Amino acid sequence: MDNGDDTPTATTTLGEDHTGGIMQVLQVRSQFTYSAGSVIFGWTSYLWHKVTDWQPRPSTDPGLVPRKLTPGRIGVVSYIPQSSFAQLEGKDSSWGRRTLWGQLEEAPGGTRKGKGKRA
Repeated sequence: MDNGDDTPTATTTLGEDHTGGIMQVLQVRSQFTYSAGSVIFGWTSYLWHKVTDWQPRPSTDPGLVPRKLTPGRIGVVSYIPQSSFAQLEGKDSSWGRRTLWGQLEEAPGGTRKGKGKRA
């Protein structure tokens, strides 16, 4: 479980030079293909999940073999932390630009009022 997430999570993987590595969501007894280009959306902060073991394929790349490097995969997880979600909840889409993400106070009518010296 991922603590601190309170929003949907997007997970993707990059790199095709591997075998295995399936996304399992244990509470709902499901498995998902998790190969290059796959994108999985879900409330993974509330569901037990894991990626099964994977193995890199042997490389024939002349730049990798002498250095004993193996290709593999990169996992990317995107989410909004609960604290960020709470700060942004109810704000319109221009709030961040207008207030420098809360560094400036908002005056009535949506104008900016500095909290301090601005660089």
